[in-house]
Amino acid sequence: RGGQDAAGWRPRGGTRGREAPGWPPHGPLGHGRQLSVALSAEGDEDWLRGVRGMFGSREDELEAKLEALQARCANLSSDLESERTEMAKARERAECVEEVAEKLRVKAFTLETEIEAERMALGTAKGTQRLQEERAQKAADDHRSNAASLEAEVILQRAQLANEKE
Repeated sequence: RGGQDAAGWRPRGGTRGREAPGWPPHGPLGHGRQLSVALSAEGDEDWLRGVRGMFGSREDELEAKLEALQARCANLSSDLESERTEMAKARERAECVEEVAEKLRVKAFTLETEIEAERMALGTAKGTQRLQEERAQKAADDHRSNAASLEAEVILQRAQLANEKE
């Protein structure tokens, strides 16, 4: 290994990433120049035919796994698409519910305002009615007291007249 080739090229030592032309590769079997030599020697596209016999069942197993994974991927994609569709529908329903809720909030506020106005009007009406009742009661009391005082005056005048006659 330490010598020169015919062109005078000498490796500097250690394994290099690229092999010099004419030198054997340092990689595993089927690597580098050996692979191209095997291809040209066989002259056939299926250069792995000899190796395939040893690993054929494994290759079939891996192909079956690949097909299963592809089918699962397709199912997951389908599920994802249906989930997206469901999410979009749910989002639309949520937006509709929010719109209806907002309308109901506005309506509730309007009704509360109207109820408060009715209470105020009713309170004012009750207050007015109460005031009228109090005035009527006072007038009745005044009338009674006036009637009582008039009766008292009449009794006094009768008593005075009776005293004067005696």
